[in-house]
Amino acid sequence: MSMLARYKKNSQTMMELVKLIEESSEPKRSNLFNMVTQEDPEFGAKIQRRLFDWEKFKALEDSIVAEVISTCPAKIMALALFGEAEAFVRLGERCLGNKFSEYKSERDVFLERPPSESQVESARRKIVSEARKLESEGAFKLMDYEKIDSMSAGGAGVNSASLAGGGGGPVGSALADAGAPSLDSFQMELPPTGLIGERFEEHIKKELGLK
Repeated sequence: MSMLARYKKNSQTMMELVKLIEESSEPKRSNLFNMVTQEDPEFGAKIQRRLFDWEKFKALEDSIVAEVISTCPAKIMALALFGEAEAFVRLGERCLGNKFSEYKSERDVFLERPPSESQVESARRKIVSEARKLESEGAFKLMDYEKIDSMSAGGAGVNSASLAGGGGGPVGSALADAGAPSLDSFQMELPPTGLIGERFEEHIKKELGLK
């Protein structure tokens, strides 16, 4: 049985794998995506089209961006907006409401002592995760999943940017266009041969530090 069989049962289980990839930091994020595409390129393509990231978040309608930011801690926003384009920073700051003063204090600290790239990337992943949480609660829809499936079934090319309102991110575009990196370039122990289902998921979560 395929180690991906658990995630191929239906759209809900497939989204479990999508979110697992989205919540992982690099390089393990790319490594997990690579493992999927190596076993089943077609299923990997379906996963890729559903991946949501920071770049796609920035391209959403302002009302959705505002709804997500309004639920995020000020420090997380100060980190996530660090180094961003001025126009998006201004949008983000307008969405903070009564958290702006706290955000400004955190931002001033980071201007004096810039955060690391991993800190910024981690904050952006948390915002993406919060957007997914709100989507699961019915607040809005991040992607046109029906269009993704219908276009895929029809054999037509799917532009993930148009489906999610923006361009692809590190996994969403770079890996799809340039090919996934070699497994040897990552620091992740491959699952034992024959590991499937929940045991495979537990192994992956352990490797990704999600347990």
